[in-house]
Amino acid sequence: MPKISINGKIYTAPAGWNAIDAKRLCLWVAALYTRVGDDVKAQLAVPALFLLPRGVAAKLTPVHLAQISPLISWAIDRNTISKWIMPVLRVWHKKYYGPADKLTNLTAHEYFNYAEPLFWRWKETADIADLVVFCAMLYREKRNTVIDNDTRAELTDAGINKRIWYIKQLPKATLLAIAFNYEGCRAFIAKRFHKAFSKTTNGSRVKYNPLMNDITLTLAGGDSPFPSLTEARKSNLYTFLTYLVQLIERQDNNPA
Repeated sequence: MPKISINGKIYTAPAGWNAIDAKRLCLWVAALYTRVGDDVKAQLAVPALFLLPRGVAAKLTPVHLAQISPLISWAIDRNTISKWIMPVLRVWHKKYYGPADKLTNLTAHEYFNYAEPLFWRWKETADIADLVVFCAMLYREKRNTVIDNDTRAELTDAGINKRIWYIKQLPKATLLAIAFNYEGCRAFIAKRFHKAFSKTTNGSRVKYNPLMNDITLTLAGGDSPFPSLTEARKSNLYTFLTYLVQLIERQDNNPA
């Protein structure tokens, strides 16, 4: 854990993305989304990740910042966060629950037909309203029973619309932190199941493409473990992707 001493007081920072807490993540992501160079971002990271009081941070010179910033160089590297940092959101009297670490409790339907399209819509528009909808989809009320390690209520359009007003009350930094957290988790998934996400010149290969309307429909039925579209959609994301990779490997080993 990186440590610095200023005026006799010790300040600490996380050692990496998965060691970060919610407060630091919100502070740092707000700085990350500003349009400045990496050298400036590295200096902005110091007060955010060491949680320096404003008075202390204001006294640091560029030389001080340049000396300290290498201790947290990971903060401006590739987003590799896979732990879900804010598992619970509290908005007034409401409590909403987010995904598990690495998005392991998402269904194929939630990931491919909701999370990905909503995430990319926000990335394209940069509209805070689109970001609110995305977060209102990920965070849901707690249900009475746990299904596949998921404590969240069933995903419905009506539920999303009901939560939008409450999620809209959250600070923008919190919403950005949620999107950043998701981005790191989806990168972890793409790396783990790289055959399902990698580019290919083989037009016959069945793989995930963000432009596909519904890959769950493609894999449902036939000799797949998902006899119906309903079964495919409610299957665990990791189970679904494991089968998709197996299918790709069979196609690669037995080209037409």
